[in-house]
Amino acid sequence: MLGFIYLIETRRINGASLQPVLSAAGYPIQHFHILPDAIMQSSQDCDLVIINAAASRTSGVRLATKARRQIDAPVILISAEGTWEMPSEPGFEHLVNPFTSRKLVNRIRKLLPPDGCKVKNAGGLKLVPEQRKVIVNGKQNTLTPKTYALLNEFVKREGEVVTRKELMRRVWKTDYMGDVRTLDVHISMLRHALEEDSLGPQRLITVRGVGYRLDAVGEISTQK
Repeated sequence: MLGFIYLIETRRINGASLQPVLSAAGYPIQHFHILPDAIMQSSQDCDLVIINAAASRTSGVRLATKARRQIDAPVILISAEGTWEMPSEPGFEHLVNPFTSRKLVNRIRKLLPPDGCKVKNAGGLKLVPEQRKVIVNGKQNTLTPKTYALLNEFVKREGEVVTRKELMRRVWKTDYMGDVRTLDVHISMLRHALEEDSLGPQRLITVRGVGYRLDAVGEISTQK
């Protein structure tokens, strides 16, 4: 199944709605006229947000900024002709009118998991097991086999403390704790994939002297 899209357009559209284009491309859509309604529904499955600010002849930058902060999904902003085009970032694309339907669909495909791949949701994370990918705030990272196995262990016990000994036993199939540098390296790699700031982790938290805890939604933490 193709990704589920939240389309945000004003009731009084200046120009064409994007709904026919998205429907023709096969994407299931939920239509909202204001952003707060989309935010209220965002606890449900939402794979992508499209803000058609061009429909109201505005840039939509404020709306896009708010959506990126409050909805755990990548965002495509459509702005009116003459708007300065913002550069692409992980989980964010900006299109300025005019553009072709193909260009829009290509940007959508860039941000969504490949069609046909199963996606596993874990709080604020989306895992694509077939490709060993994790998606955080629209940013996709392909993990090594061991790093993905490590993430799986944390996902299975989200919110619980997993000891370093348990991780070595389950991922590396050993009880030897004389040299755990390989675990440290893979924890660092995983944090680079999950965190905005890998040195100030908010998702994969160190529990000193014990192990680690995954808070998939993220939390404010001073632990490193």
